[in-house]
Amino acid sequence: MIQQSLEAVNAGMSTYRPDSELSRINDAGQGCYPLSDSLRWVIEESLSLYHNSGGAFDVTVGPLVDLWGFGSTERDNKVPDSVLLTETQKSIGTDKLSIRDDQLCKASDSIRIDLSAIAKGFAVDQVVGILQTEEVANYLVEIGGELRVAGTRGDGTAWRVAVERPDPARRAVFGVLEMTEGAVATSGEYRNFFTYEGKQYSHTLDPRTGWPVSHPQGSVTVVHESAMTADGLATALNVMGREEGLKWANERQLSVLYLESEGEDFKEYPSNAFRQRFPDIH
Repeated sequence: MIQQSLEAVNAGMSTYRPDSELSRINDAGQGCYPLSDSLRWVIEESLSLYHNSGGAFDVTVGPLVDLWGFGSTERDNKVPDSVLLTETQKSIGTDKLSIRDDQLCKASDSIRIDLSAIAKGFAVDQVVGILQTEEVANYLVEIGGELRVAGTRGDGTAWRVAVERPDPARRAVFGVLEMTEGAVATSGEYRNFFTYEGKQYSHTLDPRTGWPVSHPQGSVTVVHESAMTADGLATALNVMGREEGLKWANERQLSVLYLESEGEDFKEYPSNAFRQRFPDIH
């Protein structure tokens, strides 16, 4: 049953399968197209995150990602031509998408949707739904780095979820979250980047500017009841950066932890809700 659920997510939302529901919509031009319940659910959440984040989360950003060389095209490690960058940015935007009567409407032929920043979290929630139906009380479900837990481990203790140190030179644990309920997602720009004329360019692009983010090296971790929402929020908050993102998170009582490089080490910046829930990350 779980394998069938994951296959259904892939068949609906994959951008690598030409026969997926999403690929067929991407290949179609301007107009309105019927949606399965699952795809509608994820796109509705994407639209909500786009509007609530002021455009920091944008599932149409793919052409910009390709232009900067972080997509499927071969990277040349150069800053794109400014005219081409401006034209590409004009061609994207989740504001060109809407849902009417359970149909997805595209206001432009150029719009293509990539749900990679939210679909893994949705898949985790789908698996959790199956476990809950089967009355499984204790579990940890992880797909592609997004995870959700409930109950306890076999020895009766809380699940221990590691937060990675955002260091491109090595993999190490920064701290551990002890949890008996909730989902965790992390986004960062410390693994995928290139250097051009002495400046580092991150794979995390700000759809609002068309340029890679220029925040200090680090990451942001989100704890939420939904893995899908945590997944999308982590991307949006990473785009925003620590100062804007913490203000935004505190206004919404979101549980968020920023890690930011300071010299040779990393400093933690928790939101108010995160500090309350995890007073002693260790």
